[in-house]
Amino acid sequence: MGQVHYMRSALSKAAHCYERALALAATTANRSGEVDALNGLGATQHVRGRHTSAADCFTRALALAEATGNRPGRLNALNGLAYLDLALGRHAAAEAGWTRVLDLARSHGEQAIELNALFGLAQANRLMGRHDTAADYSDQLMRRARLAGDAYDELSALLGLGQARAAQGRHHEATGYLRQLLTSANAPSDPNLQIDAYLGLGHSYHALGDLDRALDAHTHARDLARELGQYPDEARAADGLAHVALALGDPDQARTLWLQARGILTELDMPVAEDLHLSRVDHCLARLDQAPDAGV
Repeated sequence: MGQVHYMRSALSKAAHCYERALALAATTANRSGEVDALNGLGATQHVRGRHTSAADCFTRALALAEATGNRPGRLNALNGLAYLDLALGRHAAAEAGWTRVLDLARSHGEQAIELNALFGLAQANRLMGRHDTAADYSDQLMRRARLAGDAYDELSALLGLGQARAAQGRHHEATGYLRQLLTSANAPSDPNLQIDAYLGLGHSYHALGDLDRALDAHTHARDLARELGQYPDEARAADGLAHVALALGDPDQARTLWLQARGILTELDMPVAEDLHLSRVDHCLARLDQAPDAGV
């Protein structure tokens, strides 16, 4: 049931189910079940922004999986730790983690984990400024997902390609990929894909000067993140909305939104939330105080 609640983004219910499963597995010496519950709980806590708890779960799952020879559990724990590194701005560590996961998955024929690692490597390389490499990993993901008939990972590839094209300044192409993701007949049930697609659209529309669409896209991302209790993503959306507000000539609204983003990151003790840095938010607020009508 934990996985069902997680996929529906009922995160509190998912955490409760995984905690119960973990307790039951521990009392019955079900080591495989214990690893699965730890990995599931780690993923849930990660999405909720509870990264210390997530790291503890993944680390425990990895140690137990290695001690018991549980290969899928080990790969899932390594994958979770790489996602955690990415979320906390440790992009080189995330890349190294996913490179290891990709090698292990390919050597053992674990296709689902291989596709996940390709997506992660695209994300890590994009955030390190290696945009061509990021696009290459997304292309690999698209080819492998189509061969496997994996509609979900095809959508993940569209997200990666859209983000890579945006990072290259090719915003018309980026919006094409991201709109295709959101309007696909296989539209993602995973809200993380939706949130990232809307954030990407907001960024690209802003770059193209289409501020109304940028505002709409960032608002969709914020409302979805807020509804699901995904606070790091809410902070990222608030930052995007602040930039749009400033471009629309409303520095007071921009300040309010950046203060919201700052409050979320500070409360979560997160100096970085993927591509949003607390130091950058502070810089934007300082620039507003110095020259309210200037860009930041």
